[in-house]
Amino acid sequence: ARMLIYRAASHAQNAITDRYESSVAKVFVSEMAIRVTSEAIQLCGAQGYGRHLPLERMFRDARAFTLAGGSAEIQRLGVATTLLGRSLPQH
Repeated sequence: ARMLIYRAASHAQNAITDRYESSVAKVFVSEMAIRVTSEAIQLCGAQGYGRHLPLERMFRDARAFTLAGGSAEIQRLGVATTLLGRSLPQH
């Protein structure tokens, strides 16, 4: 996940517009963050939902990140368009 972020950031810093790289990084990192924080909350049981642990906030932040900059579905559509070299039908 970290390498995907570094690569997308490097391209952005060098003025290389690569929507594919940033979309792949965003989808993977945001979904991994949800998965990891969700499992951490599961391990802590009911205590994981309490506001005294940072897990609850981390989970909320991870969920919010999936929507910022376009949902995962929109990002996946952009990745598929790039890989296939053509637009996909939108229903």
